[in-house]
Amino acid sequence: MTHTGLPLRSTLALMAMALAPAALAADLDVVLTPMAPPLSNGVTHATASSVSFDVTNSKAGTQIRRLDFALPAGYTGNGGVGPAGWVAVPVTTGTLSRIRFQVTSCSQAGLAANSTATFKLNATPPTTTALPGDTTDSLGSVTPSDPCGGPGGWTVPAQDSVTFPRRVLAISAAASVTSGTSPLTTSITFTVANKASVAKSGVSIQTPAVTASTGGTFTTSGCTSKQLNLAARGGTGDTATVTCTYQFSAPSKAGVEFTVASTASGSSATSTGATSPPIQVGPFVATFAFDTLKAGPGGRVVATLTVKNNSTATVFIALPTYDALTLRNLTRASGTANPPATTKFRSGWTLPFKYYFTVSTSASAIYSVSGQAQAFVTAGGASAGNTNTATTPAGTVSAPPIGITPAALVKARRAGTYPFTLTLTNPFPGNITAVRIVNPQNATWLKLADAGGSDLTAGTTKTSGTTDTLTYTGTVPSSSSATLKFRFTDIPAPAATTTYRFQVSVTAAGLSAQSYDLFVVDAVPPADVGSFAVLSTSGGQQLTWINSTRADAPHDGVVVFRTSAPTAPPVPADGSDYVGDPTAFYADSAQSAAQSYPDHAVGTFNYRICNRDPNLIYSSCNSGFWNNSGWLDSVVAPTGGWSHALGGQMLLLPGLIPGGRLGVVSNAPDVTLLDVATGAKAFPSVALSALPSTYSPILKLPSGMRLLFAADQYGGVTAVDVDTGAIAWSVSKPGEAFLAGVGGVEWQYAAPAFQSAYSGDVLFVGSAAGNLFALDAATGKTLWTVALGASMRAGLFYDSTWNHLVIPTDGGGIAALDLTGSTELGVPPTWAAGWINPGGSYTFRCFHGAQLICGTKTGGVRVLDRANGTVVASYEPDSNAASYFKLPPSNIWSYAGGVAISNAKAVLRFTVSGSAVTPAAAWVPGSTLSPMQLFQATSTIYLAGSDRKVHKLSLPTLTEVASVNVPSQAPSSLLGPPVYDSTQNLFIFGTSDSHLWAVKAF
Repeated sequence: MTHTGLPLRSTLALMAMALAPAALAADLDVVLTPMAPPLSNGVTHATASSVSFDVTNSKAGTQIRRLDFALPAGYTGNGGVGPAGWVAVPVTTGTLSRIRFQVTSCSQAGLAANSTATFKLNATPPTTTALPGDTTDSLGSVTPSDPCGGPGGWTVPAQDSVTFPRRVLAISAAASVTSGTSPLTTSITFTVANKASVAKSGVSIQTPAVTASTGGTFTTSGCTSKQLNLAARGGTGDTATVTCTYQFSAPSKAGVEFTVASTASGSSATSTGATSPPIQVGPFVATFAFDTLKAGPGGRVVATLTVKNNSTATVFIALPTYDALTLRNLTRASGTANPPATTKFRSGWTLPFKYYFTVSTSASAIYSVSGQAQAFVTAGGASAGNTNTATTPAGTVSAPPIGITPAALVKARRAGTYPFTLTLTNPFPGNITAVRIVNPQNATWLKLADAGGSDLTAGTTKTSGTTDTLTYTGTVPSSSSATLKFRFTDIPAPAATTTYRFQVSVTAAGLSAQSYDLFVVDAVPPADVGSFAVLSTSGGQQLTWINSTRADAPHDGVVVFRTSAPTAPPVPADGSDYVGDPTAFYADSAQSAAQSYPDHAVGTFNYRICNRDPNLIYSSCNSGFWNNSGWLDSVVAPTGGWSHALGGQMLLLPGLIPGGRLGVVSNAPDVTLLDVATGAKAFPSVALSALPSTYSPILKLPSGMRLLFAADQYGGVTAVDVDTGAIAWSVSKPGEAFLAGVGGVEWQYAAPAFQSAYSGDVLFVGSAAGNLFALDAATGKTLWTVALGASMRAGLFYDSTWNHLVIPTDGGGIAALDLTGSTELGVPPTWAAGWINPGGSYTFRCFHGAQLICGTKTGGVRVLDRANGTVVASYEPDSNAASYFKLPPSNIWSYAGGVAISNAKAVLRFTVSGSAVTPAAAWVPGSTLSPMQLFQATSTIYLAGSDRKVHKLSLPTLTEVASVNVPSQAPSSLLGPPVYDSTQNLFIFGTSDSHLWAVKAF
């Protein structure tokens, strides 16, 4: 089965087809948290922003104690705020980021089944990306887990449906006056900035929304022009303002707090909204503020209540007692007194008063205070009114910043002991006096001990039951840091990536011991990427690969290193994030789906690409490539052609549809379909389960579908649609090894007897065990099987004149089957009557012209009568013949008056006269020739060899006419057989150093 008179070859094997699960129940629900208008939930382009999500655990009997949010590509995570008892940290840096929330201690509950909690992510969208208008981004993923050992196995849907807006207008609000008596006239100025890459015209401020505490009213005299024309981001005029004037009124004896909020929109652009600072109106007004908005558990915070007398009278102010305040996660500090009952307060005075509190909850909770002061006409007399209720901004309870290095490791990559470094910063008001490291799994993590060089003094490790504890003592002052270094003599070697929990107990002056959990990942490295390839053209290189993943080591990104040849690229270090690192040519993370990357530099470079998991553990980076060192190289592409490094040796004839598709098989093993003109991948590479057999023809079925048929050495036969890359069918014959490839009969060109017995095209595959299988080309169905009794390693030949299937064998001579009596209903053929088996061993197909010309395994030549197999002429090398005459053939051609045969060492020319086949000439290049060569025309042969050249010989003289060099970093590189694309005028051939070359014909 060939087209245009040229053999069309390739191989493909079984592809694992991933099917999307149907109607799986989701165990994790993530939705954007709603907000009251005019404010909305979303981020602002190129601006530090916050976005909140409500997360529901829908899996019964579980606790989620860790959540990883993968931000969209280009985002930088800045931490966040979770529910009480959760801490948030960015776990990667650079242009791609992930924010992790986890409980501070395994002793506390997480997000229980059927519970919902809100998580606020602080992040900055890409600052360098040009964005013309509002867009929508999707979370990369949300991954729940319980590193504390609880049941897991959540079914988590892809989070690309969890979207949130990214807006290109930034808006802020300021007030000209924030405090005064009623009625108070003030102006609210909204400033709008354009973050888009294009100008925005017709931008307007929505009618502001005013909120007030009980009893407040307002009137407005309107706003300045609401139509704004903004230049593109960074240009002159990319900001503009709108001012709105209000008159706020409060009851005669009460203070009222007002806020004003609005959004901007227009020209495919909006903002998330802005709220003015609080505006206190009335005779007596108050504000509340903290001295710090971040304090550790047990830490002390000071809240200052500031009261202002806006009236014209002198009054007496009664500040709220501690018991009258509304506290959130705070308790009154011991030894503090309530303010005096009343204080004389003159007109225009401002009176501050301090309240002292202790943080009473765990890390990442919110703390706040609110209260209201009262005014009296005289001390103990009638009420003169109250201030507004003042509330502090929300503070966040912070745990001691504790980090452990390495947070993830691979035991096999560490020799000797296993050292770790723990760093912590003291957030407490008093000194830290002791730190204890607790190892609850000392049955597998052995001999916890100090490693030397710690900032505190190490005590002895004590063993109590199953728990090792290493105690450090000393002094870590408030806001200071300390480093502790410890080690284990051995750690587990798990079969799957496993997270282990450790505990750090911190004792600070005046506080009880606080315990925090740390987690160390003992990892099994992720798999290497698949089908790494480098296409070299006149425009540089295009790198392509297939991301690989598994449940315990999911793909989270890749890193690519590039060096100038011959320097080998470096290997990445576990724990290092190469996003933005100048030592890396390219890097990404956050479950990036990228599977290609361009390099526009022309030259000879070496590239290494490594897969990584979310813990910054990298794959081995040393398998699946031609050099077994994990890197591929580029070349300077030949003029008018290209070269594609595909990762494995390619010494079989490529399959070709002239001007269209090219099928290339490598010993990676895999198969790649390429575009002939450009060398670009048409579809992802397909992995093979075994090395392919020699011939993989392409056949156009009556339906119009074009299929490539590939057999392999594990007994598989696969049909691949060359126009879609999809597998049409595949069959397996366990225990068989197909070495000779696929042959067959095209029904439209077959003998009438064949056409009457079969309804379509038929394939034939012969095995090393001597079994011949007939398959329906359209379905792969087995039609019949015949045992020939001899191994089949050479291509067969269908002779339509006699309806014979002629089969050279290795040791059983040349068999012929008469297909006339066979059918597609399971009736096998019989031996051809009158066929005379010439005997011998054959490993290459015969040349089928007017006669059959066959080369034996020992270098003999036999010319057979096609009708009956009779030997009409022959040659057998004798003991005096040169060694290269005794080698098995790798191709045979007939020319006027003779026969040409090539083998691994020479091209031989024989004359045929009567019954004699006589050696006439030899071309011996002194290098190893390809296992097959292409006979291009009646007078020309093209050959490729280990001298890294393609040679052009003239027949019948065997004179070398021209050659083309094929450079390689491997001095012993072999060149495979060239195939010729007459449409593109290209010779295409593979090499043992993984390069496929397309060279202009010469």
